[in-house]
Amino acid sequence: MEKLNKGGVTPMAYTILTEMHSELRQALAGERTPIFLATVGPDAQPNVVPVISIEPWDDNTLIFGDFMIRKTKRNLELNPNVAIGVLTEDMKTWWLRGRFQGFERTGPKVDKINSTDMFRYNAYTGIRNAGTIIVDEISEKQTIKPLEVLPRLAGTGLRRALGFSQPRKAPMPLRVSDKFLRIKAAKFVGWVSGDGRPHIRATPSLLPVGGAQLAVAMDDLRPDEPGPNTRVAASVITFDPVAYQVKGTLVKYKTYAGTRVARIDVDEVYSASPPLPGERIF
Repeated sequence: MEKLNKGGVTPMAYTILTEMHSELRQALAGERTPIFLATVGPDAQPNVVPVISIEPWDDNTLIFGDFMIRKTKRNLELNPNVAIGVLTEDMKTWWLRGRFQGFERTGPKVDKINSTDMFRYNAYTGIRNAGTIIVDEISEKQTIKPLEVLPRLAGTGLRRALGFSQPRKAPMPLRVSDKFLRIKAAKFVGWVSGDGRPHIRATPSLLPVGGAQLAVAMDDLRPDEPGPNTRVAASVITFDPVAYQVKGTLVKYKTYAGTRVARIDVDEVYSASPPLPGERIF
């Protein structure tokens, strides 16, 4: 059987950079590029949502708009550590980590974000403030491989291997599991390390395997992969664009068809896009 990790992310050299190079800056500047922000909640749990207003300011600084990020904003006030995940249309991905520096109500950063098409013609409003992030860790570029083998992750063999079971309560809403089932979607998983800083990784292998369970190939989470019983947050956005965030516990590892796979037991589901971002729906 062909190994499932041929549908995941290519291995990287794990060299950590400190300045954004031109290709990454161009990806971050794309107004339709899926960009996700991971923060740490007051309960020390991860929170991962798309914040597509994030853009580069200089070689080690990002800015973003205070727009429909109520929970993220609260987290930033408590813990300034952040992680950012980027996925381009041609399936190139990076992750970055840094520290939030604060918000500005006026000035060139606010003007720059409000001048983009996203906010200049926005049906809701412009941004209230502009946030600043100083970046101190940047991964090398990774390439997501063709995804035609990934649907096998949803097979009955993997379900048995990971201990699939019916949820005690209601299953994940069908509209949410459908988004995670799609191959043409941007999916990221975040978790918090022992030093209180979040990690984030693109996870093309992330797929439903039960009513309230997801499977993920551990290769997608390297090099700082979470251990068993770690709380994780996963977020997905599709071309609709509709986004959701789920939270749960990574509880079981198994080697399946030559790939280390983990199960995530989901216990919280949130909307992560307008009109009600942050609303709990499960």
